[in-house]
Amino acid sequence: MSFLNCADLNVITIMNHRLCHQWGFEELESSICEFLQAALHVGNVCAILDTALAFGLDSLVSTCCVFADANAGTLLDHSTFLLLSPVRKSVFTFHCY
Repeated sequence: MSFLNCADLNVITIMNHRLCHQWGFEELESSICEFLQAALHVGNVCAILDTALAFGLDSLVSTCCVFADANAGTLLDHSTFLLLSPVRKSVFTFHCY
């Protein structure tokens, strides 16, 4: 079964379990990052950025910030951004702006 055919998988959960990072599955980690980059939207960019920051995935952080910048008006009004804690909002804006 191909990873990209598993649309119902929560790839952020996979990253949060640190399986890829801990066990040195760089190819899997890279594939997950590519999938997340392609799947970015205003409803998930905050969670993806949070995960990317936690794992030091600089390329994914950068992609999230470019996306957030291009969609700032929509993102700032979206419920996922509005529900972030003040600390998370400051981390988000520090890394992206």
